[in-house]
Amino acid sequence: MYVVNDESLVTLRNVTIGRLIDGLRVIRSGIDGSEEIVVNGLQRVRPGAPITPHRVDLEQVTAAPAPAVPVMHAPAKSAASDDSR
Repeated sequence: MYVVNDESLVTLRNVTIGRLIDGLRVIRSGIDGSEEIVVNGLQRVRPGAPITPHRVDLEQVTAAPAPAVPVMHAPAKSAASDDSR
């Protein structure tokens, strides 16, 4: 897990994960809950890199409804197009 230090530099922290509760993953060890962690832009961040954090309160994130995910269904096969007869 990437943690942001007091100088807005990224450090890598090993954590032990636990179960999933209400869509959020429990971190069993490795951070104490006071640290700020990186949750977006993980592909671009590197240990020691300076970042400009955009801080978001966890209560704001968990209170927002989950975005709807569009689901596409395959068209139903009609009996007239069924070649298995």
